Amino acid sequence: MTQGDVKTQAIPVAATRFEDIIDGYFPLQESLRQMLNRNGFASACVTLTHAPIMDIPDLAPDAPVPLRLTKGIAGIADRLDIIVTLDGPDPHLSGAGKWRWYAKDRAPTKLLSPLIRLAEPAIVQGIGLIAGDTQTQTFGKVTVRQESKFVILQDQKTGLRGIPHAFSWARSPVSDGICSAADLHFTGLFETPAHTADHNYAPHPASIRPTQIFTEILVQIDPGQDIAR
Repeated sequence: MTQGDVKTQAIPVAATRFEDIIDGYFPLQESLRQMLNRNGFASACVTLTHAPIMDIPDLAPDAPVPLRLTKGIAGIADRLDIIVTLDGPDPHLSGAGKWRWYAKDRAPTKLLSPLIRLAEPAIVQGIGLIAGDTQTQTFGKVTVRQESKFVILQDQKTGLRGIPHAFSWARSPVSDGICSAADLHFTGLFETPAHTADHNYAPHPASIRPTQIFTEILVQIDPGQDIAR
């Protein structure tokens, strides 16, 4: 498809909606890496809600939570929307969410570390992209499947607006990591209908609206819909 003088490539991919339980007690990024591996996913767009979290300083990433907590703080992740991708053996996390710490002296932060711990196992729901041989920028090495309702759109420059789709998922163009939902209108789309995103942007002055610099977006299309135009 072509938008103006910018060509957009559409890659239909093997993907599935799924639900899983990720382990607690190890860093969030490690629990999500294990989830990808056991399901055969190159990447996944996941949501978890109402998950107890912990921040324990100086605890090694490969160390489990000690049986007795002598330092650190607890909190709750009200909702986290995350894209997790394997870069070789290493997981990469990007997304947005709402969380709070049960400590009056803990100042709110705009980024949540991927090394925070879940205090207990958590249910995650989302879309997993089956691992394969086709390399993508955001979603790892995926499997191409011609008959699929999930398509990765790749843009040579910027934009990817006005695409006829129901939902879309894209890595934040502002920063990596898990951003505070207070800054959500700066982090781009994540399972947001395009018309809703435009509505959310409308109240903000043009000078501070997010620049649409996505070069890759996963979209869900209606069966039989032709996105080429």
